[in-house]
Amino acid sequence: MQTLDDIKFRKESAARYRARKHAYTVEQALVISIAQGTMFWAIFVLGHDCGHGSFSNNPILNSVVGHILHSSILLPYHGWRISHRTHHQKHGNETRMSHGFR
Repeated sequence: MQTLDDIKFRKESAARYRARKHAYTVEQALVISIAQGTMFWAIFVLGHDCGHGSFSNNPILNSVVGHILHSSILLPYHGWRISHRTHHQKHGNETRMSHGFR
């Protein structure tokens, strides 16, 4: 006759087996991480082009696509666009940079 502890042990063992069966190996996790990082970089670059207005000749389309792309990688498009524009305006001029260190 099975005790309650035996049944509980078997359920826990089955759950651990299922979790292990679907876990990634270190090599698989590395490949997936590299692929995901590459895709995130591609999405960022397209959003970056939208911020510069070089994705499309239509500024509304640039803004909509930029918001969608940057939102998908959890980067606020409008705030990034403003800070990136400031970066380009002050790039190479140390006296105008406001980075807080010298």
